[in-house]
Amino acid sequence: MKELSARDERALRFAASELRRVLRALSIGDLANRIRLDLVGGTQSGYGRDLRADGFAIVPEAGEYRILSRCVRGLVYGAYGFLEWLGCRWYFPGSDGEYLPPRPASPPDHAVIENPDTPYRSVVAFWDRTGPQRQQRIRENLEFAVRSRYNRFYLHWPQGLRSAHRLAWEHGHGLDIGVKLHTARQLLPARLFSSHPEWFRFSDGKRRRDYNLCVSNPQAVAQVSRNSEKLATSLEVDITDLAYWQGDVPNAWCQCPSCIGLSPSEQNLRLMKAILKGVRAVHPRGRVSYLAYYATVAPPQSAGIPKGIFLEFAPHAACYRHRLDDPECPKNAPLVRALRQNLERFGIESARVFEYWLDLALFSSYRSPVRRMPLMPERMSRDVGFYRGLGLAEIENVQWMPPAEAAGSPEVANPGYALLPRLLWNPRQDLAGFLRGFSRNFYGSELASGVLDLVVRADRVNPRYICTPEDRGDGPREAALLLKQAVARCQELEGAVEGRHRERLAGLRGALHYDLTRAQAGEA
Repeated sequence: MKELSARDERALRFAASELRRVLRALSIGDLANRIRLDLVGGTQSGYGRDLRADGFAIVPEAGEYRILSRCVRGLVYGAYGFLEWLGCRWYFPGSDGEYLPPRPASPPDHAVIENPDTPYRSVVAFWDRTGPQRQQRIRENLEFAVRSRYNRFYLHWPQGLRSAHRLAWEHGHGLDIGVKLHTARQLLPARLFSSHPEWFRFSDGKRRRDYNLCVSNPQAVAQVSRNSEKLATSLEVDITDLAYWQGDVPNAWCQCPSCIGLSPSEQNLRLMKAILKGVRAVHPRGRVSYLAYYATVAPPQSAGIPKGIFLEFAPHAACYRHRLDDPECPKNAPLVRALRQNLERFGIESARVFEYWLDLALFSSYRSPVRRMPLMPERMSRDVGFYRGLGLAEIENVQWMPPAEAAGSPEVANPGYALLPRLLWNPRQDLAGFLRGFSRNFYGSELASGVLDLVVRADRVNPRYICTPEDRGDGPREAALLLKQAVARCQELEGAVEGRHRERLAGLRGALHYDLTRAQAGEA
């Protein structure tokens, strides 16, 4: 084996320790002594030639098992792939999301080769600013990302970022670590407003110190470049495709006489050019993200997009009742047109999509208490296929790490957490089979998949996810009927299972009952 970096050594030790831990818990600890983790070259004959980046092979040889990959990260995935072959599953972050079968299956008796379909499978994690046990939750999410075969982990919150970043380096186990931050205020601090109000955006007849800046002011733009350089220097990351984004609001751009003729997209492009200049002083080959989001979803029309600026498309305004590529959907059809237009302007090579399928904050309307997320396996499957069909090599999923008291709640226990990374790895998933397995392992009865099927159907017509007011139709009534059946089935199944399985079903029933009462009242 070639000489490894300290991080690779740590990841390899983690893979070996996880094999020992889980196999001991399955009462077959001796099996760990018959498993080898080996790196192979990509040009040599045999399995190495068949493996792509992050791929792995499990090869039985005379009562022993070799796990092979071209990279250490692939060996970590291979270790978990071997455990999955025995029947182990990881559905959610934390110990409650781990399933170890009481009677493990036999290891494979033939060579197994797995390669990922999506080259860059990314989770964007953000957390509450003041909640307890934050570091523990970050560690749990990092380990869950590895077990789910994500390969990029982006930190998405400025408070406590440096301590979180250190944890990511220590517990990432092969993940590439990056950042995604709304930095407009950090790059032009509000404290400068009193001395340089002309640097800040003009709106409703006066200069304002919030959100974005005046991109027509050369001094303001130069200050952004200098602070971008400082920020890039202060954060050590693996991924130098940096996301230092505009203010996180629908439309807060400058309307001064010099900027009024510039669309939000043009202003955003100017901002990214200033940021790129600062980033390149630290990372000569670094790039920055143009976030197509809210008012900047339409592509900029000016010529001369630098090669160092790539597209990051965020369909925040999507409708979740219809598939993204539904040409008849009045919300999604314009988004898809905008995506195609942006790809024409920026190119496909480094473009990526920033998705919200598992954004608990979005589906809770950014309010407490958290609400149950919609269950939409077909929608996720079709969307992943659509994005890959366009040629997008990186698909990002924003995932909120909820407060500790909600981390194991039924509102958070959405099987999409485990399904999505499987779709990114291999889009040819048996969705119904996955839900049956999840129901059997997590709720203690395969019959619970009938409850989940009712939930999927209810969420399609739930007024929380309607496309337009005219689309509401009989949605509340249909959703209420389906949810009423789901609640009743949950209650029946609770009598057939015990312990933690019963508690989980009772929790699911409570979350569904809350949605039922709102649907019956005609509320979202």
